[in-house]
Amino acid sequence: MSPVTYFLVYLLSGIGLHLLIPYKLFDDSNLAFIGFVIILIGGWLIYWANNTLKRYKTPADIFKEPTNLILDGPFAFSRNPMYLGMTIMLLGISLLFGSIAAFSAPILFFITANTDLIPREEKQLYKVFENRYADYAKNVGKWI
Repeated sequence: MSPVTYFLVYLLSGIGLHLLIPYKLFDDSNLAFIGFVIILIGGWLIYWANNTLKRYKTPADIFKEPTNLILDGPFAFSRNPMYLGMTIMLLGISLLFGSIAAFSAPILFFITANTDLIPREEKQLYKVFENRYADYAKNVGKWI
C-alpha cells in the first residue's frame, strides 16, 4: 500500500474506533485547539516536502525510482518529512478527539512507517545513490 493509503486507513480506523469506544482521556477545548494547530503544522510540512520534491523533479511516489537526492528544505532536518508530517497530523487529530482509541492512528502509522515504508524507501535510495545516501543518512535523522 502507498503511504497515503496507510494514512487514510489509520485515520478512518482511529475515527471509527473513537466512535465505537469514545472513552475520553481528556475533554479540553484548549487541547482541541492545540490539536488543530498541530494538524496545520503537519499539513504544512507535507506541503513543503512535496514542493521540494517537485522543485527537484523527483517523484514523491515510493513505487517510482527517485531521480535526485534532496538535501535541503525539510529534508535537511528529516529524511522522512512527509511521514513526519502525516504522523503529526494524525497526532493532532487524536488531540481533537481526545480518546484513547483515536491515539491508535498515529501510533500505528509510526510503526508502519518504521517497519515497512521507510525501510523500503531506504533500500531503494541506497541502491540509487549509494554512498551519497549513506553519508546523508549518517548526518540527518530518520524522523528529526
